[in-house]
Amino acid sequence: MIPTSKQEKILRRPISERETASFCRRLSPLSASGISEALLIAARHAPKHVVFAARAAREDLLAGLLLSEAFEREKFSPAALPYLRLAERCGSYENCLLLAADAMEKRIEYRRKLLGTAGYLLLLLGVLALFFIFSLLVLPAMAEALSALSLTAPALTYALIRAGEVLLHALPWLVLAAALIALLFLFVRRIPRVRIVLGAIKLLFPAERAGIAAMFTLFLSQLMRGGATLSQALESTQQLLPNARAAESVRQAAERVAAGEPLSTALKEEKVFPAFLISLLAAWEQTGSPGLMEGALPALKGEYEAARKTQAGIGRVLLFSLIAALIVLLYAAYLEPVLLLLTAVI
Repeated sequence: MIPTSKQEKILRRPISERETASFCRRLSPLSASGISEALLIAARHAPKHVVFAARAAREDLLAGLLLSEAFEREKFSPAALPYLRLAERCGSYENCLLLAADAMEKRIEYRRKLLGTAGYLLLLLGVLALFFIFSLLVLPAMAEALSALSLTAPALTYALIRAGEVLLHALPWLVLAAALIALLFLFVRRIPRVRIVLGAIKLLFPAERAGIAAMFTLFLSQLMRGGATLSQALESTQQLLPNARAAESVRQAAERVAAGEPLSTALKEEKVFPAFLISLLAAWEQTGSPGLMEGALPALKGEYEAARKTQAGIGRVLLFSLIAALIVLLYAAYLEPVLLLLTAVI
């Protein structure tokens, strides 16, 4: 059945990185039988928009396009393109498709771990909602009960009531300001220079630096093992790194490498990657051992995990301290008028 224009618009939506990784992993062992037919087989039991994209990519191949061009045209994840271009240069589609799937899954895992603290933020929002409820509903009722008995509300209770009223009156403006800031951020973060500055800020955190170093080593070693030259691997690695400042440093280092400068020296001047990685690259340049970087990956991943856990632990302590302070404040503001009421009744 030929899809209508409305259906085609829905089916032609971008393929997510997770879906592209899964598709590349299924496509890899089938590629030996011919890419054009393997596209259809790999798409079986996939979501409808992936099936549609695979069929369209097959038509693109039959029309003379390269696989990387077909993937780009049919909105597969851009993270797969460097590996497909490498496959087109060296002819090893099976190996390069597996490398593409591995690289995208590592990127997904990296983002998932960075978002792992979202639950704590939701907990903070819940406590803030509790603060609003007490300030606007519970504590004013307490103050009215005390007033009926000719008693004055405690200073802390009165202060929280006033704070809740002020926040309630300012809430529309706060929501509008937050929406405008979010829209402005979404707009300016597309500007390359802004993305580089945001990336530099992220690199101030040890977990980000260690994670980027591990990803750089993984991607560079995978691409060179797949048959890419150093300049080709650096160009592709630059496109795969999720941090814009790190990607820019790799681009500038690649230019120096093309001019004859060693990679370790070029990256050291960028002051982005940790000293261990620079020393590792210097040792690799001296020995030429292809397995040296891959052998160091467990150490780099371990460093990233340790930094991430430390950073998450500090964040949890600060967040729980703030939540505990809010709860104690609410409890004190609630308990004091309750005691006054009990004393007055007794």
